[in-house]
Amino acid sequence: MHHRLMVPLLFAPLLFACGVGGSTAPVARQGLLADTISGYCESRYQFIPIDFTLPPPLSHLAAHARTPGRGVCWITRLGRMTIDADGVTDFTGDPFTFTGFVLFTAADGAQLWATDSGTIPAPGAAAAFTSSGTTTFTGGTGRFEHASGTVTFAGGGVHSDRTTFRSFQGMISYGVPDATTR
Repeated sequence: MHHRLMVPLLFAPLLFACGVGGSTAPVARQGLLADTISGYCESRYQFIPIDFTLPPPLSHLAAHARTPGRGVCWITRLGRMTIDADGVTDFTGDPFTFTGFVLFTAADGAQLWATDSGTIPAPGAAAAFTSSGTTTFTGGTGRFEHASGTVTFAGGGVHSDRTTFRSFQGMISYGVPDATTR
């Protein structure tokens, strides 16, 4: 069963990097490029407990944790990008929730800034977990200075080795606005 899951995961980055995923031709609007994108990301994260405010018998478990991470994404039209993320996961409800910031860095050094939010069904004692949510682009540097848009994602991870993965799709606008829109 594990091998059946690994084969699609190994080929997904190649498919997304090659433009598979239903992206249409980019559309220029007032100097900005609007495009449908899809992609795949892999990362490793740290688990830094913030507080232990759960009631007994769970008082030894973290109620909230900071979860910074680093990784790589393959995004249609944008290529391979590194990611640095920092967020907080709230374990007090079911599902767990998380929010945070994501910094994507392109090969040319341009940065794409985003916020992240989503849910993780309480996994219990399971070693793996699933997640889903949205990433909202909020600007950046270089060609991403005026970036905006939102993608939805689904993914998961493995607690024991602190890894995550996600596939996503949505819209992005980026580029330099023409003189009439500045």
